[in-house]
Amino acid sequence: MKFISLTTMIMSAAVLVAAGGPCNFRALAGSWACGNLQDYNGGKPFLYYCSPPGYVSNVKPCSCAKCCSVTSGGVGPNGHTSCT
Repeated sequence: MKFISLTTMIMSAAVLVAAGGPCNFRALAGSWACGNLQDYNGGKPFLYYCSPPGYVSNVKPCSCAKCCSVTSGGVGPNGHTSCT
């Protein structure tokens, strides 16, 4: 049991350290996206921003499995993000 808890803590820390790391897809640079990692946030999604240079700059954990949504990259007049 302690091994699982330690593994979960390490994976959660790795995701948070990823803020400032490179985005997964360069196409997302300058926009918001929803992500999901099994060992982070209890498997629930999270919202993140990929800065124009292509680095993760913000991460916000969402509270339920279908609580993350992004419209038009979350930027511009039609952009919208939701992560409750």
